[in-house]
Amino acid sequence: MTTNIKIFRLTTGEDIIADKTKDTDGTLTHLKSPFVIIPTQKAPGAPVNLQLTPYMPYTNDQTVVLHNDKIMAEVSPKTEIENSYKQNLGIGIIQAKPKLIVD
Repeated sequence: MTTNIKIFRLTTGEDIIADKTKDTDGTLTHLKSPFVIIPTQKAPGAPVNLQLTPYMPYTNDQTVVLHNDKIMAEVSPKTEIENSYKQNLGIGIIQAKPKLIVD
């Protein structure tokens, strides 16, 4: 199964991670299984954690269609964020973080 997982910043300020399935004539973007990325912090100076929650939990639709004029940016996610997304969906192969091998 090929995926095209991207993070989208919307004009509302929301960050969405999803499998981008297609563009429709440059005006619409189809996102499969979108999740909102929510940064949380327990206290000032504490590390920031990211939570993923379904973008539109009140629908049975697997695909959401966005108008391209509502998307400010589209980027590839860091490996850790992509792995978390895949774990939430129960799909794909989790990618290991590259490490230096020392003897």
